[in-house]
Amino acid sequence: MKKIVLILMLVGFQLCLGQWEEFNNGLNGGFISTMASQDSLMIIANNYSRLYYSSNSGKKWYERNCEKQIKYITTFVFKDDIIFAGTYGLGVYKSNDKGSNWLKISEGIQDSVINIIFIHGKNIFVGTGRRGIFVSSDNGASWQKRCFGLFSMNIKSFAAKNDTLFVGTDAGVYMTIDSGKTWIIRYKNIELSIVYALHTFKSNLIAGTNNGIFLSSDNGINWEKKFDSYYCLTSFTSSGNKIFAGVIDSGFYRSSDDGKSWQIISKDLPLKNILFLAWNCNLLIASTFQGIYVSADEGEHWENRNSQIHYQVINNIISVENYLFSGTTDGVFRSSNRGFTWSKQDFNNSMENITALATDGKLIYQGSYNGKILLSSDNGFTWNQVFSNYLPDIKWLDIESITSIAVINDTVFAGTYRGLIYSSDNGKSWNMNYKFSSNYSTKVFQPDAKKVFALIPDNGLFLIGDTTDNWRCVLNNDQTGFLNSILTKGDTIYCGYTGYYYENHGFIPGFILFSTNNGKSWMNYETDIADLSVSCLAMKDNILFIGTNTGVYMSYGNGLKCFQINEGLTYIRIAYLKFVDNFLFAGTYGGGLFRSTFDDILAGIQDDDIRNSEEIKLYPNPTTDFLEISLPDNALKDLVIHVYNVLGEEVLTTSYLTTSLSPK
Repeated sequence: MKKIVLILMLVGFQLCLGQWEEFNNGLNGGFISTMASQDSLMIIANNYSRLYYSSNSGKKWYERNCEKQIKYITTFVFKDDIIFAGTYGLGVYKSNDKGSNWLKISEGIQDSVINIIFIHGKNIFVGTGRRGIFVSSDNGASWQKRCFGLFSMNIKSFAAKNDTLFVGTDAGVYMTIDSGKTWIIRYKNIELSIVYALHTFKSNLIAGTNNGIFLSSDNGINWEKKFDSYYCLTSFTSSGNKIFAGVIDSGFYRSSDDGKSWQIISKDLPLKNILFLAWNCNLLIASTFQGIYVSADEGEHWENRNSQIHYQVINNIISVENYLFSGTTDGVFRSSNRGFTWSKQDFNNSMENITALATDGKLIYQGSYNGKILLSSDNGFTWNQVFSNYLPDIKWLDIESITSIAVINDTVFAGTYRGLIYSSDNGKSWNMNYKFSSNYSTKVFQPDAKKVFALIPDNGLFLIGDTTDNWRCVLNNDQTGFLNSILTKGDTIYCGYTGYYYENHGFIPGFILFSTNNGKSWMNYETDIADLSVSCLAMKDNILFIGTNTGVYMSYGNGLKCFQINEGLTYIRIAYLKFVDNFLFAGTYGGGLFRSTFDDILAGIQDDDIRNSEEIKLYPNPTTDFLEISLPDNALKDLVIHVYNVLGEEVLTTSYLTTSLSPK
């Protein structure tokens, strides 16, 4: 049987109002990617791009709206009244006005990946990710490359002891006594490979690595391991006779004997991922995946200072009864008033960086970046852990991270970094799906209550049936690269793909595929969105909403009519779109949550065709012989109609001024 699809060819791309409002009340904190401190002054970057400045140790923050000047920030440092910033791939910048305005100062460095900036005397040292070390003695007006003696160009950390400067790399520790003109290797008897942090304390040199903490009392000639860890030691600071260490996935540690022994100190610190530590006016400051925390008693007790930092990464949103749940980089938040206010759920058993939320209407599952799954049966008031990293029959395999969760026919599917796992008893026991296995990150999509798709690298995209073995391949493996989102309506499936950068070719735009026969054949969804990179999809009344790195678009007519709807969006990197009744929620990468209504969006569009698109009726669809189109009276105009078959081949083109059409 031959099916046809009718598309109204109404070519155009327009800008319209979206009437978005920020709905971040209670969504405080977020991923603090870097910070710097001097006296009572602090500057931080939220999610690498949003800048905040404080003059009172974080009691009050002021956002610096300077994303057009600087972005992808990896490191800060103060030098007197100047703030220097390093970026990912965009070089070095400086600010003379507390971060309000930025000037690029990368001549001689080019657009390098900047890992760290360090002040030593009058010199500024810049450590890059691939090109070694650069030095400036004139506040960044000019730079000199100084890498003689370095075997690694990936610079991770610096530390100084008088005139001696040490550098940590991904291949050990080096030392210089001539401002970097010559570097001498320093890692005898040390088991480290990646030196994330260096610190000098009294006569000792301390190295934080991916293997633990090492100590040297002879300027790095000999090393002794003082703390064994599989986690990354990211930062050191010290005060009086105590040294403090921040660790990814492990927490906060303290030494009271010059670094010879270490104890974990995590009381009242509801987090485990510490990125940077610093002292500010007798306060210990920690930047984390969940925001800024301060301690007045050397880490015994902590207080968050995120009241003006409302910018989270919103990974997902679900609706259960009268509640909304939002999965963020700081855990799960719940709202009982359609997003006006939010409260964080389960402080005693909470998880960081929620990557997945799913529900069957009664039970709610949350999955995290650290490989755990929690279950709630009381609308998020309490949570119980039902999975943690390992399967009972393969205890040697660390799942590492949960990417996604879906629930269908009493079976819970979870995509992980190590394959697809599933449970048929509400999470009490879990199994690995070996029939369609992968050594890479797998993902499940649940665009509606009746369909679940599994993206299995090296295998393809599968539509999961009513059993764990009843799967049908809908996209081959060579068609699934950069597939990021799926939307369904009846037998129609939409697949959104992200764009990516390819060496020597620049940016390769993303695209959208759609199928009208449940994945048996596919066509391109045409759109003229520049540099398209699809992060998420949503639909209401046959209008497709597309979340991208440049905001939200709405589209009708196979993409041939497209509107940007960013009015009110103060952050346009969209991570998630979700319709709840008539409300459209937009979660962002680092910008928190925004809300609009379908009616407000349509009211802002100066286009009768798309505004009245829900009134266009097609019958029957699909068809084998005739198709009737009914249009509202105010939509009567010259129409150019193109008819395509399921292979994307045009079978009819005609023009009409009527409300009915009967092609044979």
